[in-house]
Amino acid sequence: MPTVTPQTRPLLPLIFSVLFFFTLLNWTPLSVLAQSNLSLEKGQKIFRNYCGRCHGLEGGGGTGPSLQRPTLVRAPDDGRLAAIIQYGIPGTGMPGSWMLSPEDVRHLVTFVRQLGKTGQQPISGDVAKGKILYSEKGACYTCHIIAGKGNSLGPELTDVGLRRGPEYLREAIQHPGKESPLDSRGFVTYLVVEVTLKDGRSIRGVRINEDTFTLQIRDANNRIHSFRKRDLQSHRSFHDESLMPSFQQTFSPKELDHLVAFLASLNKPQP
Repeated sequence: MPTVTPQTRPLLPLIFSVLFFFTLLNWTPLSVLAQSNLSLEKGQKIFRNYCGRCHGLEGGGGTGPSLQRPTLVRAPDDGRLAAIIQYGIPGTGMPGSWMLSPEDVRHLVTFVRQLGKTGQQPISGDVAKGKILYSEKGACYTCHIIAGKGNSLGPELTDVGLRRGPEYLREAIQHPGKESPLDSRGFVTYLVVEVTLKDGRSIRGVRINEDTFTLQIRDANNRIHSFRKRDLQSHRSFHDESLMPSFQQTFSPKELDHLVAFLASLNKPQP
């Protein structure tokens, strides 16, 4: 507290105004910062518990896309991001989160937006070289479609960079079937199934649809088969297998970088 003298008395209002200003300057931002840090901490904990399995514990991507992006195509603002967290994205593997409270969702939005500020780890490959490898050395179009070109035995890749993280893409190329994502109903996608007919013939393919009484599969020649389960001798599922062969020996580590860079660049949403 300054000493008051006749000379300083006229200056008291100014002195107290300055002191009050510096009090606000020192404490108000610190309070806001503390609240923001607390929200980030809570959001990180919620993210790791509910979102990390698909998006990676640090948000770098997995069976779900990387969230370390300055702009999320499907969630350009906080309101839409909150809606996606709460209700999911119909027709995709992104489920809703009915178990989260509105406060939990707010903390999660804060944390996901912070992920976008950290920036995604750069992908070392060359997109143009990866595109050539996709078409020529890998001949991936024989099973996959990009922008309407290719065949439909495997998943469509038109927007695969928007749906999958780089590390998942790398793993899927080398070890297909190791970790298959789930669809919007919670079913394993492209599950390998083998049916044995009552005459002893066997047919192997990927499951297209299944209910209590029927089963539809697509075989390696892209032919669709539909069965009544009562007409089958048996049917088996192979959760760790894929009709897609491993390309681990096909591509060198550097070529794999290029291919992953190309696939990760396919991040425009389908119309």
